[in-house]
Amino acid sequence: MRLVIDARVLGEKAQSGITHYARELIRHLSPLVEHDEVTLFSSGMRGPVSVSDTLLKKHLRVPNKILGVMSVVLGIPRIDRIAGGAEAVFLSNLHFANVSRTCKLIVTVHDLSFHHFPSMYSLRGRLWHVLVRPLHLLSRADAVITPSEATKRDLVEVYKLDAGRIHVIPPGIDLSPYEETSEHAAVEMRSRLGVMGKYILGIGGFDERKNISAAVEAYKRMPETIRKDVAMVIIGQTLWREHRSERARILTTPGVRFLGFVSEAEKIALLKGAVALVYPSLYEGFGFPILEGFAAGTPVVTSNVASLPEVAGDAALLVDPLKPDEIAASLTLIINDAALSARLCEAGKKRVREFSWDRTATATYDIIKDAVHTMPI
Repeated sequence: MRLVIDARVLGEKAQSGITHYARELIRHLSPLVEHDEVTLFSSGMRGPVSVSDTLLKKHLRVPNKILGVMSVVLGIPRIDRIAGGAEAVFLSNLHFANVSRTCKLIVTVHDLSFHHFPSMYSLRGRLWHVLVRPLHLLSRADAVITPSEATKRDLVEVYKLDAGRIHVIPPGIDLSPYEETSEHAAVEMRSRLGVMGKYILGIGGFDERKNISAAVEAYKRMPETIRKDVAMVIIGQTLWREHRSERARILTTPGVRFLGFVSEAEKIALLKGAVALVYPSLYEGFGFPILEGFAAGTPVVTSNVASLPEVAGDAALLVDPLKPDEIAASLTLIINDAALSARLCEAGKKRVREFSWDRTATATYDIIKDAVHTMPI
């Protein structure tokens, strides 16, 4: 089989859950496609991506803005032809893509946040999603992959896609970094970050959709006896340029500390030391932080919306993300009830083992093969 995998997302400056998905999926697909001719396609002025030494690479040194215009206006380049005539093109996320009529197209759609929450995107981000033409792309696709049943339902409801063409394949998680990080090493890393004592961890930075303001408001409403002994630590990229006053209000809340972006090793150390992870996102196509909390053996409080209950199963406390009192009550319960905290930790450790990158890669490879060999053009 001659296959092109779109790896353009790996060349973007901002790293995200989608970047992580693409990188890990390609790594785990590599041993499965050793008898196929597979090319990683990338573009832009930063040079080709380096994620696999065994796969062919085709990099177009063209500014991505120009490539996007060419794709929309001229319908070029055809990605399959760039690789010498591929039988299939796999997009690891929605992107500008033109393929020949006889080439099979498989597309992963992570979520429809751009449709449900357009106001949370910049003008540039909204325009990008309009020009990508999701409906046109998905109507052309021979198969669509989503990380959750929630995203599948979204696609059926919003774009009226045939549910039979949509395949739910959850992403995985690599447990080895969590298992290999000793308590001593974790304590040292937290010490270097100036984090000591008890704390609740919030992940998401100032991405408005992550709803960290509700977590902070919940913290403020927790009993003072708890807040005297338990801080709140927030990690993630600094966004919300247009919400500076809200950001300032959060950062001046007593007991709350914002660390900004941290390394993967630092994040694991912080997860391992937290009394709870709070993740009250308003919408997610999957929700990696839930699995990260489970892998670290940390009790998780997360939202009862979109895909989050699907990911959490019965291993987390679910709350209405718009009700800080509900979030505060769940966090207080975990801190005050040692038996509940222990039960959630054990349930999380069991739940997280249901997610494997090997299973994700194998299922994805099977869908691609089926598209090439059995699905009509």
